[in-house]
Amino acid sequence: MKQFNLDEYLAHPDRKVMTRDGRKARIICTNKKPAEYPIVVLVEDSESTETEYCFNKEGKLVKNKDHQLDLFFVPEKHEGWINIYRDLFNGTHGIIFNSKEEAIRRVREMPLEEKPLNKYLATGKVIWEE
Repeated sequence: MKQFNLDEYLAHPDRKVMTRDGRKARIICTNKKPAEYPIVVLVEDSESTETEYCFNKEGKLVKNKDHQLDLFFVPEKHEGWINIYRDLFNGTHGIIFNSKEEAIRRVREMPLEEKPLNKYLATGKVIWEE
């Protein structure tokens, strides 16, 4: 899980948040006064109840101390396509493409001077969370 950060949240307000211990959380306000704890959040206690808490800009309930209710971004799943090569220099590298077709097109369009250095093996789908 990625630690909550107010600046990142404000840049992407559609990102979901949760507590360290896995509870659902809803951000209600990000500019409450005093500014030391400006984030107002409703944390789910059960399916039918929520409790209001205030957090600092780093999503901490208690300054400089870890707490089970600290905020984190809910991991988001991503997927893409990569080309797998056997590199003469035993190195690994990769570029993630949005589609299988785009990845295969990259193999076909590889500059001639690069082709002897890499042996194309396959194109594969990758799924990851961040």
